[in-house]
Amino acid sequence: RLKTNVVLFGEQLPLNFTEHQKEDFSLCDLLIVIGTSLRVYPFASMVDSVASNVPRLLINQDPVGPFAYGSKYNQQGVNIDNGLPGTYRDVAYIGDIDQGVSLLLELLGWEIHTQQ
Repeated sequence: RLKTNVVLFGEQLPLNFTEHQKEDFSLCDLLIVIGTSLRVYPFASMVDSVASNVPRLLINQDPVGPFAYGSKYNQQGVNIDNGLPGTYRDVAYIGDIDQGVSLLLELLGWEIHTQQ
């Protein structure tokens, strides 16, 4: 299982987060969103902080935020472009998050070594 540093609800974000957010998002060429409800701000609005031509990938148990608006999902939980405005760049894997990340790594040809 992959685990990152976490900021819990009600805790302040690190100072460097706000200092680098605008520049980081302007350089982003792919946004990957994993394991979120997209209900807590400022994170909920961040999916809209990248340029309009930047593809966005959601790996989550449920479709959320802009990934849920009018989206259609096939049996594998992968978003099908339905031609609605704003959804042309979105792809979603809906299901077990660990399996979704593993599939992404496999498709990229990457290996990750974890400590058990």
